[in-house]
Amino acid sequence: MHGRSRKAAHTDRAPTPAAGSAGPERAAHRKAGATTLREGRALLAVAVAVLLAGRVEDVAARRRPRLLP
Repeated sequence: MHGRSRKAAHTDRAPTPAAGSAGPERAAHRKAGATTLREGRALLAVAVAVLLAGRVEDVAARRRPRLLP
């Protein structure tokens, strides 16, 4: 460590993964799965909102509620 400070010597090394971590490859896979799950939940929420809005319209117009118009 001649000519270098302690901090510089420490930053030259690559960070080591934490114990039990899966590494960047698996982390990217987990992130993609979480995104897909979030998108699925969002689509389900939109579908439920559309069905409920249609039901409210049918009730307001005093029509018999139907799934397919």
